[in-house]
Amino acid sequence: PAWLTLVLPLCSPLLPYCAWHHPEIFCLTLTFAAFHLATNRLTVHVSPILLGLAASMNPPIALFFPCHCLVAGQNMNSWQWRSILSMAASYLAGILVALSSPAYYLYYFQTPNVIAHIGLASLKYASASRAMDIFFSPFIGAGFFFPALPLLLPACLTRRNWITASAILVSAFAAAWLASSTANLNAGQVGTTRY
Repeated sequence: PAWLTLVLPLCSPLLPYCAWHHPEIFCLTLTFAAFHLATNRLTVHVSPILLGLAASMNPPIALFFPCHCLVAGQNMNSWQWRSILSMAASYLAGILVALSSPAYYLYYFQTPNVIAHIGLASLKYASASRAMDIFFSPFIGAGFFFPALPLLLPACLTRRNWITASAILVSAFAAAWLASSTANLNAGQVGTTRY
């Protein structure tokens, strides 16, 4: 029905995000896929590699590895040494994939991060207020552009998943803080930021 078309943009973070270029959508999709695959016992071993690929394109995503490990640990087949070693190998592969981009830049440009090297990113730009802007600013904040999300978050919390939910919130804020280290955090737009 027509009313669903009006409600969907309020509930889905994907529709406005599609205004960004294809690599951004690919990076978001890899991150979502990594967490989704971490919830399935058959695909949990592949998921860290996808998260590593997303982190190779957007380094703050690497801060989701501990949270991902928590989600994946809840869905392992068993806690025998073989399963633990297999997951450790998967995370090692994911971390190596994440490090492939800085290694490439280091080899060809003698710096692990070209954007930081030319002065467009530095930890001196990062701040808690800029990180909070990613969530709550009326110009670029996700809470304003996807108003259903802040309302739905409390509904998703249960006693069973509060540890995972807390880890996700901490990881999201840590990634937002690191993402706020770019000089062009909002790139002059009014609309949700790609971070």
